[in-house]
Amino acid sequence: MMSKISSKHLKESYNQKYFPQTRKKIISRNNLYEIKIGELGAVFPLQFIKRKDSNVFKYREEGKPLLNKSLRMLANAIKSSNKIQRIDIKSNFYGSLIDDQSLLYLTEELKRLKSFHFFNLDLGRSNITDEGLKNIGECFKRLGALQSLNLSLYNCKRISDKGLESLSEGFKRLRLLQSIKLSFRYCDQITNKGFQQISEVLKRLGFLKSVSLEFNGHRITDSFLTHLGQSLNRLTSLQDIYLNFNLCFWITDEGVDQLIKALQKNSCLQSFGLIFLKLMNLRK
Repeated sequence: MMSKISSKHLKESYNQKYFPQTRKKIISRNNLYEIKIGELGAVFPLQFIKRKDSNVFKYREEGKPLLNKSLRMLANAIKSSNKIQRIDIKSNFYGSLIDDQSLLYLTEELKRLKSFHFFNLDLGRSNITDEGLKNIGECFKRLGALQSLNLSLYNCKRISDKGLESLSEGFKRLRLLQSIKLSFRYCDQITNKGFQQISEVLKRLGFLKSVSLEFNGHRITDSFLTHLGQSLNRLTSLQDIYLNFNLCFWITDEGVDQLIKALQKNSCLQSFGLIFLKLMNLRK
């Protein structure tokens, strides 16, 4: 386990070595969780550091679940600047205890950012519901400059097709999006209907160059694969595709073949990764 770094040591030693131009900004001394900021991946307990000459906020916790209090602390930091371009919020092995109310608090602040172009939001194993996805969708409607999105809903057991419908409405406004990565692994309440809404909106994002989608453990069928292939084939700028269908027992080899044939028609495609491991067929 990493030993705690005192504020004095952090200021006089670590900051001078790695961040000579850094201005320290303490958001909350009651925060007991570790936060990683910046590309160096340095760990700063009890503090939130913002580089004076940078518009990059990188926020990460280690050793604790991602908590509501921590997300609100980040939202308060966003209030201090409307020039933020990148935000990276990552969960960890311990998951996330974020709920809809704290997510709303964050998304309301994000709407203020006019030049915001990179967003990584990991809500894996969190407590959010369809209402939380609705708030995210409403936020996306105001983030027209966004170019790269990574949204993980891994193992979120309380979201359904209704939430994905709201999310899809927000995606429609992200017309400048060039890269999208979505993880729906083991979200038990989502069906083909919800995923088809996502697939339908993807074909409208004409600047997309990279698409990564994870559907592990879902009861998706061959009909969805056909729909997805047709949608992705409409993206004439698409260069990279990654699809994960691990443990999707209801799709067949024939469905995967049809998906591949549809994507082969895209002349711009440079790389295509597909994971399809069933292990055994558990369908009754």
